[in-house]
Amino acid sequence: MKNVKKLIPYLINSLIVITIFIIVLLITKTSPFGNNILGKADAITQYKPMLYNFIMSIKKGTFTIYSFNNGLGNSFLFTFIYYLSSPINLIALLFNKPDSMFLAVIITKLILTTVNITFYTNKKTNKPFVSLIASISYIFSSWFIAYYYNIMWLDAFMIFPLFQYGIEKLTDHNQPLIYILTSTYLIITNFFLAFSSLVYGLVYYIIKKYFYQEKNFKEKLKDSLFYLLANLAILLLIAIFIQILFTIKNQTNLAFGSEGGDYLLSTTDFFKSIFIGNINLIQTSKGQTFPNIAVNTFILINIIYYFFNKKITTKDKIFTLITIVLIILTFFIKQFDYVLNMFHNVNGLTYRYTFIYIFLAITLFIKNIINYNSKSFKKIPIIAIILIGILLINYQQMSHYLFYINLISLVIISIIAITYKEHFIYKTIIVLLIITQSILTTSVNLKTDISKDLENNNVPFQTEQVHYRLNTLSENDYFNHNLYYNQKVTNLFQSLTYNNVIDLAIATGCQAGTSTITCDDNNLLFSLLFNVKKELYLEKIYAVNKDLTKVILVPNNIKYNNEEIIKKMTSIEDIYIKKTIKGELKDGLYYYEPNLNYYLIDIKNEDFTENLSQTYTTFKMKEKDSNGEETIYILKDDKLKDIYNYLSKNQINYTHYQDDYLEGTINIDENQIIFTSIPYDEAWEIKVDNKIVKPIRLLDSLIGIEVEPGKHHISLKYKYKFHLGLTISLISIIILLIICLYPKKKKI
Repeated sequence: MKNVKKLIPYLINSLIVITIFIIVLLITKTSPFGNNILGKADAITQYKPMLYNFIMSIKKGTFTIYSFNNGLGNSFLFTFIYYLSSPINLIALLFNKPDSMFLAVIITKLILTTVNITFYTNKKTNKPFVSLIASISYIFSSWFIAYYYNIMWLDAFMIFPLFQYGIEKLTDHNQPLIYILTSTYLIITNFFLAFSSLVYGLVYYIIKKYFYQEKNFKEKLKDSLFYLLANLAILLLIAIFIQILFTIKNQTNLAFGSEGGDYLLSTTDFFKSIFIGNINLIQTSKGQTFPNIAVNTFILINIIYYFFNKKITTKDKIFTLITIVLIILTFFIKQFDYVLNMFHNVNGLTYRYTFIYIFLAITLFIKNIINYNSKSFKKIPIIAIILIGILLINYQQMSHYLFYINLISLVIISIIAITYKEHFIYKTIIVLLIITQSILTTSVNLKTDISKDLENNNVPFQTEQVHYRLNTLSENDYFNHNLYYNQKVTNLFQSLTYNNVIDLAIATGCQAGTSTITCDDNNLLFSLLFNVKKELYLEKIYAVNKDLTKVILVPNNIKYNNEEIIKKMTSIEDIYIKKTIKGELKDGLYYYEPNLNYYLIDIKNEDFTENLSQTYTTFKMKEKDSNGEETIYILKDDKLKDIYNYLSKNQINYTHYQDDYLEGTINIDENQIIFTSIPYDEAWEIKVDNKIVKPIRLLDSLIGIEVEPGKHHISLKYKYKFHLGLTISLISIIILLIICLYPKKKKI
C-alpha cells in the first residue's frame, strides 16, 4: 500500500500534463481532433514519414539498411542514429497511420518526462504541489513549445532530469551509475544534444567539485577519478555506436561540422525570451536569433526571488550566479553557442540545447519554494512590478496576445502573494493559473500552415520494388511508397547524403538551396544519366567509354561539365543549341523572356564567366551586368535520344533487385567500363563473376567497375562490419550488469 501511494504523484502529474496537451490539440483542431496535421516544417517532410516508413517496413518485413529513395541512394544508418534510434519510437508499432504513430511517440515521451522530473523533484522535497508545478512548467516551457515536433530531441528533454540527478550523485557521493546510464542513453538517442549535455555536466562537475565543495585539493583529485572512469565506461558502452558514426563519416564523406553562423542575440530579444509564449525558431534576415528559455511567470518570479531568499546560503547563490553568467555568455557570444551545438550550427537551430537551462530554472524554483514561508511571499509583488516594467518596455516588440497573457499572470500572482496563506485554495489557484497559461501559450504556437489531412487518401502502405528512381512524389505517394526520407529522389539533404554527390549534382545543373540541392524536373540530361523515371531513362548500371575516368568537373560551368561527361561517356559532341536573346531595359534592369522551362545561361563577372542552370521562363539582370544581349544554351532533343541509344545498349539485366542487393548480367564492349549512378561507399561489396573486386571512383562520387570486354555476372551487396565495436559494447554491458547485480557485502 505504501508503494502504491508513492506512485500517486507520478500518475496525477502525468494525467494533468497529457490532459493539457490534449486540450491544446482540441483547441487547435489538430489530428486526431481536427484536420490539422500534428507537427510542422521538417516534421511533415522528414520526421513523420521517416518514422512511419521505418515502422511499417519492420512490420511488413521489408526493411533494408540502404535505400535509393533519397538523393541517389544512401545508408539508412545515419538517418537511424540521428533521427530514429530512440527505443521509445517502437511504441509506434502499435499503430498503422503516420499521425497516430507520431502522436503516440510524443505523448509517451511526455509521460516519461513527467515521471522523470517528478522523480527528481521528489528527491528534493516531498511536496506534491512543488512536483506538479515543476512538471507542468518544465514540459510546457518555451523549449517544448518551439521544438515539440523534433521527436529525436525529445529524448534528451525527457532524460535530462535523471541526467542532472546522476551528475549530482557523481559529484556529491562518487556514485557514477545513473550518470553512466543516462549519458549512454543521451548519446544513443541524439549525439548533438548529448554533446551539449555532457559539456554542461563537465562544467557543472568542475565548478561544484573544485569551487564549491569543502575538501582538500588532493581529495578532489581523487574524486575526479570516478568522473574520468565513468566517462571511460560510457565510451566502452557505446563503442558500437562510435564505430558506426565514424564509419559512416569516413565512407560517405559526411561533414558533421560547419562554421558558426552569422547571427546575434539582441538585448530586446533576450528580455522578450524570458516571457513564456514568445517563440521564434528561425533567424531573421538580419541574422538575429531567439533563445527559447522561458518558463511560466510563476517560475520566473521564483528564479529572481531566489537571490533575495535569506534561507538560501551565500555559497549556493554564488554557485548559481556563476552558472547564470555562463548561460548569458552562451547566448550573447555565438562562438560559445557554436561549441555547445557540437561545432555545428544550422540556420534556425541555435540554442536547441536550452532545455538544460530551463531545467536549471526549475531546480532554482524547487530550492526557493522549499525555503520560504508565507511572510516571504509578500515580497513577490515587487519582483512582479519589475517584470511588468520590462514587459511594457517591450510591448511594441511582442505579440500583443502573449503580452497580455504574461501581464495578467503577473498581476494575478501579485494579488495572490499579497493575500497568501498556506491554504489549499491558494495552491489550487496557482496551479490553475500555470495550467491556463500553458494551454494558451502552447495553443498559440502549435498552429501549423499544413491544414490538409494527407492520411485520408486511404492508400495502403506499398512495398513494391521499382528499378527506377522517382523524380517527384504525387499526393498518394506521400506516405505510401517505401520511402525512408520522403523527399524527391533528386532532393539531396546535406545532412543525410554524400557530400561528393552534392558537388556532382551542382556541377551538372542542380540548384543549391539553404539546406538542399534540388534537381529540376526539366533537367532531362540528369534524369537520363541517373535513373530518374522519365520517358527516357537508364538502369542504375550500364556501360560507358573508359574515357569517363579522365573527366575533371569545373565549378560554375555546367555546360562544360555536361559536354565533357557525355563526350567521354559516348563520344557524342555538340549537345547544346546556342541562342542569343535580347532584353528590354526598364528602370535600370534588362528583362529577358526565353519562355523555356530549362536552359543554361552565361553570367559574366569581372574575372570569369559562370554558367548556371535556370528554371525561369523569364529573368532579369542589372544594366551594369548586361549589354542587352545574353547567351543561353538548350539541350538538343535529338542528341538526348542519341545519348540514350548509345548508353542503353549495354545495361544491366537484373536477376535480383532490392535496395541493398543488386545482381544481374551486363555486356561490356571494347574500351568500356561499368558505370553506376550509385554513390561511392566502401560498404558496398562488389563481385564480378563471383570474385570480389575493388571499385573505382567516377566523377569523384560514383561507383565504377573496371572489367574485361564480354558478358559478366555482377552483384552489389551493401554490408557493414562492426564486429569490434559490437564486441566491446557487449563485454562492457556484461561487466556493468555484473557490477550492478553482484551482492555487496554488508558492513558489520
